[in-house]
Amino acid sequence: MTPATRRLGITIAGATLAGALALGAGILTADQPNTVPAAAPTPSAPHAVAKPARPVPSSTQAAVPVQLPPASAAPEPAPAPAPAPAPAPAPAETGVAAQLAWVADNAWVKSYTWGHPYIPNEDCANFTSHSLVVRGLPDSVLNISSTSLRNYLTGNGYAETADSPDARRNVKLGDVIQFDWQPTDENPGDRDHTGVVTGLTTNPDGTVQVLYTAHTDPGDDPKMDHTIEASLADAGHDINGRVYFISI
Repeated sequence: MTPATRRLGITIAGATLAGALALGAGILTADQPNTVPAAAPTPSAPHAVAKPARPVPSSTQAAVPVQLPPASAAPEPAPAPAPAPAPAPAPAETGVAAQLAWVADNAWVKSYTWGHPYIPNEDCANFTSHSLVVRGLPDSVLNISSTSLRNYLTGNGYAETADSPDARRNVKLGDVIQFDWQPTDENPGDRDHTGVVTGLTTNPDGTVQVLYTAHTDPGDDPKMDHTIEASLADAGHDINGRVYFISI
């Protein structure tokens, strides 16, 4: 071994451990860079768009009722037609109709059945005044005297008119008709006979024929739809007797 080699060996041998490590590190460094490769960056995930959070219903919030469509039901059958109402009873006759019906029913009655004082065989005023009660006048109208009946009616506002063509055109069914058979006797202005107007006929010449019904002798001498002219012509009557109408 040469002296140079020995000097190199001594040098190596005398080198410190740190130098040897440094020397080794230098050798390594000469062949390869003494660097640690950086870690490859981790690819970041694409940014996701945040969705709004669904609201959680509060326990204190009132629940909204859900309206469900009505269930389809079978159509109800049509109701049966109501029975026809029973006819109303015919109203009782009143007024003139009741009066004329009563007169027709009682003119031939062979008694005095209307429950009022009467004069035998002279019942005309009683009969007529009772027909007025049936018509609706008060019981105070009842009279057995033709003159007294006239005084009662005219005293209570019912107009009296003497017979004439104009007066006959204004006469109505149900009016009172009265006669003075002897207008020139000792009792002028009295009334001798009374009846109810039950018929009116207009003649071709425009004059009016008045018919009346009376009850004098019970059932023996009724005047049913009698004419004025026939009554004036009766025996014992003055053909010139006077006739009067009292409008009811």
